[in-house]
Amino acid sequence: MQLLISQTVDSVLAAIDTAKVSAVKNNLSTAELAHIDLCIKIINNAANKLSEQIIQLSNMDAFI
Repeated sequence: MQLLISQTVDSVLAAIDTAKVSAVKNNLSTAELAHIDLCIKIINNAANKLSEQIIQLSNMDAFI
């Protein structure tokens, strides 16, 4: 489970730059680019928090 979640987080983070480059090619407004940057920041924060929690999965055996 840890490996699967970790790989998913890594895949999302690896795709962020590609997605932004693709979006920027569409001649977006300054507001749209700012929104994309905000979304990226939110995704990065969520990914970091999830990565911290992934480590704790092995400690959950006691709750099963």
